[in-house]
Amino acid sequence: MKNEPKGPTHLFATVGALTERGGRVTTATSGLNLAGLEVACVGDVVSYDDGSEAAIIDGAGNNHSGGKPFALVGSRLSNGDRITETLRTSWGIHVREGQSVAGLFDPTYVPPPAPPAYRLAVRGATTARGGALREPSGTWEVAPHLGKAATVGDLIHYPDGSTARVTTGLGLTDGPDFAPLAFVGSELDNGDTITDSPERQGVASSVVFGVVTRSSMPR
Repeated sequence: MKNEPKGPTHLFATVGALTERGGRVTTATSGLNLAGLEVACVGDVVSYDDGSEAAIIDGAGNNHSGGKPFALVGSRLSNGDRITETLRTSWGIHVREGQSVAGLFDPTYVPPPAPPAYRLAVRGATTARGGALREPSGTWEVAPHLGKAATVGDLIHYPDGSTARVTTGLGLTDGPDFAPLAFVGSELDNGDTITDSPERQGVASSVVFGVVTRSSMPR
């Protein structure tokens, strides 16, 4: 018989998980999918046969998705109920003997903020003065429906026929030869700034990328 690590495992609560009073988890927003069932988070909803609802108020603490701790068997609800069963019994948070998880089952816990992320400028990005990005020259495809990201030096076109070039972008902290990517916040050589982009998730982490400036290029 193999030795298994000592300490409790708190199972993830998925859609369909049950509570002491007969409620079921009916919404889950973590994005974590376990064999077809999404894991719930703090703030997600439990519904009851009488039509009432309650919110999950505590969970896995520092184990979270988008700043919301995962819900667990044992998570409490806003009406005093508690999750007691889940439909997926092979996945959870294991707490080794003698260790602890920050914020576990603590309704006041707020996970530390994630590092800031930048939104990349893709085709259709716009500026404060009405300019638009038409033809990004970068090689990094952000997503199939968004296409490639622009880079420093790319042109922004204006309704009056004038253009300006991107002069600030995101460079790799350990890649000096990397062509800096244009982002929401990039400055142009006419003093304008990119203020919006169809890329709305913010896929460029500030842990990996840093803002760099290149001298203006001739138009």
